[in-house]
Amino acid sequence: MDCQFEPSCSNYFLHAIDSTGIINGTIIGADRIVRCNPGARHYHLQKDNPTFYIDGRIIDYVSFKKSTKKQSNYVYYSIIPGFGRAKIGRQIDGLFSFLMVSSSLYKGHKFKNTHPNIAGFYITLGSIFWISDFYGTWRTAKSATNRNK
Repeated sequence: MDCQFEPSCSNYFLHAIDSTGIINGTIIGADRIVRCNPGARHYHLQKDNPTFYIDGRIIDYVSFKKSTKKQSNYVYYSIIPGFGRAKIGRQIDGLFSFLMVSSSLYKGHKFKNTHPNIAGFYITLGSIFWISDFYGTWRTAKSATNRNK
């Protein structure tokens, strides 16, 4: 198995949907797919107490906690896909988020006149990744705020 995470992204996605519902779970799962990139290990090592599975995979279980506190204004930067993550210091995550959102929306626009169903699929996919970008920026800002306390 070549997955760098424990649990794998597909299992993480299923756990997220099972524990938080279809809408929140989809957003959390899409955020994980964006975070599954070559920079993941580097960002994980920056944590206070990075944990690894016995075979070296990054341990990253679903943990969605609702918060009533305002965490950061970085979330507003996510209006431009990936910019919020990049502004916090997760440039690789920001690049992947930008590429996933923009390529999905571009494909949706490209198929708009010829294949409306395919266009709808890509636009929906791009929208989910864009919403997950807001969540990912909020999550990263929250963990950075907790680390600085």
